[in-house]
Amino acid sequence: MTTLHVIRHGRAMAGAARYDQLHPMGETQARLLGQYLRENSLHFEAVFSGPLTRQVDTLAHMRNAAGDVGAAWPPAVILAELSEAPIEALGRHCMTERLATDTKLQVLMSDLASGKRAPEDPAFFEALLSYVVGLWVSGEVTVPGIETAPEFGRRVRAAFDRIVRSAGDARHVAVITSNGVIGWLASHVAGEAEPERTCLRHRLFNASVCRFTVADGQLTQSAWNVTDHLADDQLKTIF
Repeated sequence: MTTLHVIRHGRAMAGAARYDQLHPMGETQARLLGQYLRENSLHFEAVFSGPLTRQVDTLAHMRNAAGDVGAAWPPAVILAELSEAPIEALGRHCMTERLATDTKLQVLMSDLASGKRAPEDPAFFEALLSYVVGLWVSGEVTVPGIETAPEFGRRVRAAFDRIVRSAGDARHVAVITSNGVIGWLASHVAGEAEPERTCLRHRLFNASVCRFTVADGQLTQSAWNVTDHLADDQLKTIF
């Protein structure tokens, strides 16, 4: 039986001009996970990562902190399909093209401009993310060059189909990716017909681990949002 250890990247730079980089806390989260894997002598026979900086760097910090155990893991296979949903591109589109006519966005941004909300405030980020995702899932916002929710679902399914096929006899496989991808997999395993509609409602801690077992090509969820390596509650971040 194969176990997929599906890991969300460490905390990124929410509210910064460039989101796709690890926050110092994200680096710490990844290192603590690596130390935990070393202490438990967990050997991965296969490693997959998305291509985003926050995903690749999470793996690097995790592997380095795992020491000899991490050094024995095989090189990562980088899969573009494990990239996050196009939330950043959608956000930029909404802030430039839609803001002039969208009253809900205008209220959110007015609160930001007045200082009522701060860009790094999780509540503000949650409100903005939820609204933009809702527009995307409903199909209200479609932009040439930005994948739709169904397109996102098809590419994530293709990624995990490939991972399952490639796993072979591997007992433990690491997959470093993002919240929406893991949410899609959980919704898919739960039997939802269109998991992309609910994938971004899941809220996973940064550097958390979700486990899925593979038997006869079928996936079953065995653990969710595990943070045993994050003893300090202040390290349990969502954004």
